[in-house]
Amino acid sequence: MEIHASPLLKMLYFIKSMKISNLISEDISFAEYIMLRLIADVATETETPEVWVAEIVKRVEVTPQAVSKFVRLATRKGYLKRIESASDRRSVGITITDCGREVLSKTREELNIFYNSVFNEFSDDEKATMQRLMSKLQGVAQREYPKYKKK
Repeated sequence: MEIHASPLLKMLYFIKSMKISNLISEDISFAEYIMLRLIADVATETETPEVWVAEIVKRVEVTPQAVSKFVRLATRKGYLKRIESASDRRSVGITITDCGREVLSKTREELNIFYNSVFNEFSDDEKATMQRLMSKLQGVAQREYPKYKKK
């Protein structure tokens, strides 16, 4: 049975074309929000407020330069504070500031309002089925993507 890709491609295109930042009242892009959430999650996991940039680089599929650029931008905006390592000048730690936590919380709340308005149209069973299928789709796509990616 051949699967018609058009509905999937339309959905992917729509999601790609959505400006998530239009749903957020704060001066933060969706990518910045994701990075702040990751930093907050790592700090919670490690039970320390300091997170080392090297740890963030390990967890994301972007270059170390992109992470450094994000850290500089978020520091300028007051969302992060840099911490220099006493033992290794190349190691940089970061902590989320009170301002960063406020922006993260407000952005999470605004995105949850949108998310809930979309998913209120679905039953609990439909949401559970969609969650399972989307997780499977993501896993398969991540596994297969490198095989077909044009360099």
